[in-house]
Amino acid sequence: MMNLDLLFRGWQITGNETLYDIAVSHANRTIEEHLRKDYSSYHVVAFNETDGTVVRKYTAQGYADWSCWSRGQAWLINGFTTTYRYTKMAYILEAAENVSNYYIDNLPEDGIAYWDFNVPHDKYSYIPRDSSSASIAASGLFELYGHTKKEKYLKTAQHIMNSLSSAKYRADGHPEYKIPALIANATLAGPNAHKGSYDLSAIFGDYYYLKAFQFISN
Repeated sequence: MMNLDLLFRGWQITGNETLYDIAVSHANRTIEEHLRKDYSSYHVVAFNETDGTVVRKYTAQGYADWSCWSRGQAWLINGFTTTYRYTKMAYILEAAENVSNYYIDNLPEDGIAYWDFNVPHDKYSYIPRDSSSASIAASGLFELYGHTKKEKYLKTAQHIMNSLSSAKYRADGHPEYKIPALIANATLAGPNAHKGSYDLSAIFGDYYYLKAFQFISN
């Protein structure tokens, strides 16, 4: 969903409507196959390459096939909001709001999502956060607020950015960290995958952190 911006821009620049149609088709199929009834999402949907039927729905970086990987949910916030920006289709905006509401309703107090929303907290002594999920979501929520004027999205985005900008999540807030990054505590995969895949920096986390400031400045 995040890559649809490229297709839409290609359509705008070249006038090639096939690019527009591919982007909208992808968004439609994502709504149909990736979203659950509660508007959480499957991370990966595998399709039969011949007839397009669904082979399997599973996770690659989340906790379990049935759970909701928080960064995947944040990608959807951004992706559907971007798609609405180009199409102005009401059902696309509805999808953006639905996945956003699930994300917001499952955030911890400081607004920085755990790596997966459905991890059993009694199973691990430590459950990593994902600051990259947070920055991606904040950027998307700022834009979604611009389309809807619903204070819920603005206030959540502001809360997330305030937390990310605190010493707890800023890379320079920890003198022991020697990393060329803006924010720390990103998670590529959780402790069920392997050590060394969480509590690190992620370039896309920094990118969307800066992009969220662009919305603030505007």
